[in-house]
Amino acid sequence: MSHEIVDAETFYPGIGLSGDAEQFIRAFFTEDVRPSLSPELRDMAIKQREAFDIPDHAVYKDSLDSFDILGGYSETHGLGHIYIFDRAAIHHIVVKGKDARYKKVAKSIRER
Repeated sequence: MSHEIVDAETFYPGIGLSGDAEQFIRAFFTEDVRPSLSPELRDMAIKQREAFDIPDHAVYKDSLDSFDILGGYSETHGLGHIYIFDRAAIHHIVVKGKDARYKKVAKSIRER
């Protein structure tokens, strides 16, 4: 498992996402967010979604008082991605292993 704070300036080298990072990442998992992005960012979000290889039925969405969680698990890659959007930062957690481990981590985040 790994964790990083998303830096909008270095998330994609050569493309500054200041002000757009949250919507861009949400577009990986939520199609209705994509029209709010520029065509270039929309295309990149779609390509990232394809690279993650997370089927629509495997997308995880949750909201709590001060933060939202989006993510999903790819059987093909044996990886789960979890993004936590809070007031201070966007956290990206990558869970390697089986789907059950990914779900356990997602549940643990929600319960804290």
